[in-house]
Amino acid sequence: MKSYLRFLGRNKLYTAIEIVGLSVALAFVIIMSCFVWQNMSVNRHYPDQDRMYAIGTKGSLMSNAYIAETMVDAIPELECGTTVLRLTGDPHSIDGNLLERESYMAIEKNFFEMFPTRFIYGSEDVLNNPSNAIVTESLAKEFGGEDIIGKTLLFEGVHKLIIAAVIEDFDDTIFQNEQVIINIGHESQHRWKGGQNSNIHVTSSGVLALVKAKKGADEMVILDKMDRIYENGISEKHREDSYLSLTRLDKAYTSDNNEGEYDGLKKGNAGLMTAFSIIVVFLLISAVFNYINLNTALAGRRSKEIATRMLLGEDRLSIFKRNMLESLGFMITCMCLAFIIARACLPYINGLLDSPIPVQMKFSHGYIYMYTIILGVTALFCGIIPSLISFRFQPIEIIKGSYRHQSKRTFSKVFIIIQNIIAIIIIAMSITMNSQISYMIDMPMNANTEGLFICRTFSGEFEKTLRELPYVAEFGRCQGRPGMAYGSYGFELEGDVPKEVSLDICECDSAAFELFGFKIVKDYGVPMGQGAWLTETAVRELGIDPENPVFPSRYAWAINYNAIAGIIEDVPFSSAMNLNPDAGGFVLKGPQDPDWSDYIVRLSDSSAENIKELTRLCEEEIVRVHGKSIPVSSGYYPDLIEEAYEPIKKQAKMVTLFMIVAILLSALGQIAMSTYYATEKEKEIGIRKVFGGTVRSESIRNIFEYLAYCVIACVIAVPVSVWIAGRYLETFVYKMPHKLWIFVAAALMVFAVSLASVLWQTLRAARTNPAEALKKE
Repeated sequence: MKSYLRFLGRNKLYTAIEIVGLSVALAFVIIMSCFVWQNMSVNRHYPDQDRMYAIGTKGSLMSNAYIAETMVDAIPELECGTTVLRLTGDPHSIDGNLLERESYMAIEKNFFEMFPTRFIYGSEDVLNNPSNAIVTESLAKEFGGEDIIGKTLLFEGVHKLIIAAVIEDFDDTIFQNEQVIINIGHESQHRWKGGQNSNIHVTSSGVLALVKAKKGADEMVILDKMDRIYENGISEKHREDSYLSLTRLDKAYTSDNNEGEYDGLKKGNAGLMTAFSIIVVFLLISAVFNYINLNTALAGRRSKEIATRMLLGEDRLSIFKRNMLESLGFMITCMCLAFIIARACLPYINGLLDSPIPVQMKFSHGYIYMYTIILGVTALFCGIIPSLISFRFQPIEIIKGSYRHQSKRTFSKVFIIIQNIIAIIIIAMSITMNSQISYMIDMPMNANTEGLFICRTFSGEFEKTLRELPYVAEFGRCQGRPGMAYGSYGFELEGDVPKEVSLDICECDSAAFELFGFKIVKDYGVPMGQGAWLTETAVRELGIDPENPVFPSRYAWAINYNAIAGIIEDVPFSSAMNLNPDAGGFVLKGPQDPDWSDYIVRLSDSSAENIKELTRLCEEEIVRVHGKSIPVSSGYYPDLIEEAYEPIKKQAKMVTLFMIVAILLSALGQIAMSTYYATEKEKEIGIRKVFGGTVRSESIRNIFEYLAYCVIACVIAVPVSVWIAGRYLETFVYKMPHKLWIFVAAALMVFAVSLASVLWQTLRAARTNPAEALKKE
C-alpha cells in the first residue's frame, strides 16, 4: 500500500482527476439510491401489505365510504376492510392557535389493526369515543409534546374534541401527513358515512376504501366479484368490462390510478425515478472509465514494481488481491468525500425532485448494506480491469521494456468514445427538455394575457381596494380562465357510433370577456347572461351546425339551458402538459358572484413594484377574510401560466445538472489522457520535427486524433439521442417538432470540450525542443 500511495503522490494530477470524478459521481449515486429506496419502501413496512388493496374506479383511487364493508360482507376471499377520509374543511385551532393545515383524516376504529402505527402517547382505544382526536408527533411538538394531551381541539372551528393520543408522523406511507385524525363516526362526518345514503356508486375525492385479502386469494377473482356487485346499480349501456380498479397497496404510491393530492394521497413518479437512476448510473460508468483509463495508461509506470514482485516469487493471485485492496482503499476515500458532497447538495436536489417524500441520507442497517454494495461493485470494476490487462505480459518482457512499446490505447480510445456518447445524449436531452418547456409556455392562448393580473381573494369587498389603485385600469370577474378551467363536463353522445365528449368550463362577466379578448368567429346576438360561447372544437365534437346552432337537448344542462351565443377560436383551458386536443370548451358570459369569483385586472403599468404590491394586497385580503393565509394563486397572468410548468422545469434543471457533471467527467478524462499521452509521445513528436515536422502540423495531427473519437461518438450518439428525445416528446400532447439544431449543438459542445481539454497539453508537447525530448529517452 505504501508503494501505491507513493505512486499516487508522484502523479498528483491524475490522482486529483480520479478522486474528483468518482466522488462527484458517487455522490449522485448515493442521493438517487436513497431516493429510489425510500420511494420503493412506501407502505412496505406494514404487515401483509402485499395482500392489501385500494378499491377505486378506472384511473383513480377515488372511492366510496360504504364500498369496503359492502365488499367484505359479500366476498369470502376478503378478510377485512376499512375506510379513510382525507378531507379539507374550515380551519382547526388549539387554544386559539390556528393550525397550518385545514385538512384532516377521518378513520374507522379498525384502521390501526390493518396499519399498525406507533403511539407516542395514548392508544388506539381513544377513538372508541368519537369526541376524542389523535394528533401527529410533529404537531404535538409545537404544543410541548405530552402537554398537548387533554387540550381542546376546535375542529373546523365548531366541534370541540379532546386530544387523547399522539402518533408518529405518516412519513413512509401513502397517506398525507395530516396533523389531525378523528373518528369517522363523529357527527361532522355523517355526510360521508353514518347517514341514510349508502349508495356505493357515489364516488368522492379524498375517500379511500381499503381491503385485505385472505392468504392465497386471487386478485382477479376478487375484482371480478366486485364488478358483478357494483354493476347491479348501473344501467346496461354504461357497464364496462371492469369499472372498478384494485390497486395493491405496496404498488399504490407509483400507480397510474393514484391521482395524488386529488385522491388525498402521496404520489411518486416511477418514470422519473427510472430515468434519473439510469442517468446517474451512466455518470458513474463515465467516472469509472476515467479511473480504469488512467490506471491502465499509468500501468507502465508501476510495471517494473509488479514485475520485480513476480520475479521474487509473488504469484499473480497475490498481486491481484493487492490491486483490489488498493482499489478498495481508493474507493473508500472517494466514498467518504461523496457523502460530504451529497450532504451539501441534498437540499438543492430535494428542491428539484419536489417529491412528497424528501430524500434523506440514513445510516440504518439497510442503508449501510446498500452503501456497501455500491462501494463493493465500484471497487471491483475499478480494480479488476487494470489488473487483468497488466497480467497479459510476462515479467521478463516488462524488465526488457517491451511492455512499454505494446499499445495500451485500445481501452483508452473505447472509453473516451463512450464518455463522449454519454455526454452528447445527456446534453441533447437537457436542451430538448428546456426547448419543450419554452414551446409549451409559448403555446398560443387565442386570448389576452399580457398586462393582466389575477386576484384570488374570494372577497367582494376587494373591489373597493382595486378602484383606489392608480395603476388598475379596469377589471372584471371570472371563474376559470384560459390556461385553467373552472371545471369540465364529460358525456357520451348517442349515435351509430357513441362518442365521448369533454367540455371545459369558463364563466365571466362582460368586462372579463372583453379583457380576455376571445377571438370571435360567429356572434349570434344573444343577450348577455342568456348564452354560451363555444369553441370551434366544441362545435365540431358536438356536431353542431354553425348556421343553425342548437346544443344537444339532452345535455343542455351543461350550459344552464342557455342558447349558443356564438363561436370563438379554440382556447386551451388547461396547461399544455394536461392538454386534451379533443376537448372543447365554452364560456358562460354573465354576472358573477363577487365572493366566489376571481378578479381579472388590467394594469396600466405592470412594473415589478406594482405587481408586488397587488400580490401583497391580495394576500392581506385573504388573511382578513379567512383568518389565515391559504394557498391560492394570485399573480401576474403570464407568470401564473409559467408557474404551471414548474414541476417539469425542475426536472429539466436536474437533467441540466447531470449534463454539467457529464461534461466535467468527459473533460477531466480527456485532460488526463492528453497529458499522459502528450508526455509519452514527446520523443515521437521530436523525431517528426527533426524530419521536417512543425509545431502546427504536429498539433493538428494529435488534436485531430481526439476529434476523430468525437466523430465516432457522434455517429453513435446522435441517432440514439433522436430516439430518446422522440420517446420523451411522445409523452406530451402539445409537443414541438424535432429540431436538428439540438443534436448539432450537443455534438458541437462535446467537440468544443474535447478541443479545449487536449489543446494546451498537445501544444506543450509540440513546442518541446526535439533535443530535450530525445534526451529524456
